[in-house]
Amino acid sequence: MINILLAISPVLLIVILLLFKKPLTKAAPITFVYTLGIALLFWKMTIGGVGASTLKGLFVGLDIILIVFGAIFFLEFLQNTKLLVSIEYYLSSLSSDRRIQAIIIAWLFGSFIEGSAGFGTPAAIVAPLLVGIGFPAIIAVSVALIADSTSVVFGAVGTPIRVGLTGLEIGMIPYHSAFINLFLGILVPVLILSVLVYSSKKRTLKAVLDCLPFALYAGAAFTVPHFFLTRLGYEFPSMLGALVGLILVSVTTKLGFLVPHEQWSFDGKKSKKIKGELSLLKSIFPYVVLSALLIGGKYLLKSFTFPIGNGLSHTFHLFNPGILFLLTILVINVLYKYKHVCGPACSHASKILIKPFIVITTITGFVQIMINSGMNASGLGSMIEIIAQIADTTLLPLISPFIGAFGAFIAGSATVSTLLFGKFQFLAATNLGIDTAKILALQLVGAGVGNMIALTNIVAAQATVKLHHKEREILKYTIIPCLIYLVLAGLFGMFYLV
Repeated sequence: MINILLAISPVLLIVILLLFKKPLTKAAPITFVYTLGIALLFWKMTIGGVGASTLKGLFVGLDIILIVFGAIFFLEFLQNTKLLVSIEYYLSSLSSDRRIQAIIIAWLFGSFIEGSAGFGTPAAIVAPLLVGIGFPAIIAVSVALIADSTSVVFGAVGTPIRVGLTGLEIGMIPYHSAFINLFLGILVPVLILSVLVYSSKKRTLKAVLDCLPFALYAGAAFTVPHFFLTRLGYEFPSMLGALVGLILVSVTTKLGFLVPHEQWSFDGKKSKKIKGELSLLKSIFPYVVLSALLIGGKYLLKSFTFPIGNGLSHTFHLFNPGILFLLTILVINVLYKYKHVCGPACSHASKILIKPFIVITTITGFVQIMINSGMNASGLGSMIEIIAQIADTTLLPLISPFIGAFGAFIAGSATVSTLLFGKFQFLAATNLGIDTAKILALQLVGAGVGNMIALTNIVAAQATVKLHHKEREILKYTIIPCLIYLVLAGLFGMFYLV
C-alpha cells in the first residue's frame, strides 16, 4: 500500500498545490523536484537514469511548445492581416446565439481539427476564435477543452490507436470505441451548453432546455457518421465525421432547424458585431491550406529517432502541427503578399511562451521520471506500473475509463496514456477473462475524455488567449463534465461486458 501511495504522490501533490491556489508555474517545478527526490531516495534510480528521463521530458515538452508557438504565431498572423476578423464574422453569422456558436465552433470545427492534427491543437485554435467573437477567455478555453474529447480516440489521423496500442492486436477496438462514443459523445454539446449557462448570470433551466434539441442533434451529427466511418479504418472517423457534421449543422442552422427562437448571450447582452472585410473563400483559405498540410503531412513527413542515454530515445516528428502552422503562414504570406506582418506576430508569440515553457517541460519531466523509474536498484516496478495495480479487479470495466483519463491528465496525451496503461489493462482483462478489445476501447475513450483536464493542454490553451495562472478556474468548469462522461463510460462498460 505504501508503494502505491508513494507512486501516486506526485500527482496528488500537484493537485493539492492547485487546490491551494498555487499557479502551475510554481506547482509543476515543485512537483518535478519532489518526484526527482523520491526517484533517487526511494526507487534508487541512477543519476544517469534520472538525467535521461528529464532530458526525454524536455524533448517531449519542446514538441508541445512548438505546437503552442505555431498556433499563437498563426493566430497573431491572422489577426494582423484581418483574416481572423473575417473568419469570426462568417462563423458568428451562422447564428448570434452564443450556445449555437459554441457548439458549432468548439464541438464540430474543433473535432475536425482534432481528427486532422490532435496534440492539443484544437483548443489552441478554437479558444482564440471564441474570444474573438466575444466569449470570456476562461469560458472559451473551458468549452474548447470539453469539446475536445470524443474525437480524440481517432485524433491526429488515428495516432492514439496506431501508436498508443503498439504491440497489441487492434482488431475490434476501433469499432467498440466508436460504439461507446456513439451514445456518450452525443452528450458533449449538452455539457458545453450547461457550462455556458452555468457560467453566466442568466442561470436558468429554460436557457438549457430551449437549446437542448439542437445540442443533441449536433452531437448525433458527429457521432453517427463517426461510428459508421470506422469501416474505412481508424485514421478518418473523427476528421470526416466532424466534417460531415459541420457541413450538415451549418446548413440546417442557416435554415433555422432546431435553432431556439429566443437568442441567448452572456449576461443578456447582444452578441458582438463583427464586420467581415474579406470574401469567405479568402478568409477560410488559411484553414484549407492548414488542413491539407495536416492530412498530407501525416503520410508524407517522416520522423527520426536519436538516443538519449540509459536505453532511452526520442522520436522527433516532422509532422508536428507547429511546423505545419509555420508552413501555412509562409504559404499564405507568399500568396497574399503581406508585408511587415510575420515579424511582429512571431515576436509576440515568442514572448507568450515563457511561462508555458516552464510549466510544460517540468510536467513532462516528472511524468517521464515516473514512467522510467523502473530503471532502479531497489527492485521496485516503475511508479506507473505500481499505480496500474489498481486495474487488477473485477471492477475493471468501471474503472478502465478513469485509468485512461488519469494517464491523459498527467501526460497531456491520449496516445501516451494508452502507451502507459494499455498493456496493463490488456493483461488485467486477460487474467479476468474479460474481452480485451472492449477494455482497451474503454481505456481509449477515457483517455480522450481526460483531455478535458490535461494540465499541459490547459496551459497551452490559456496561453493562446493570453491567460496565466487560471488553471484552477478552468478546472472548475471542466472537471464536472469530465467526471460525468467517465462515470457514464464506466457504467456503460459494466453492462457492455456482461
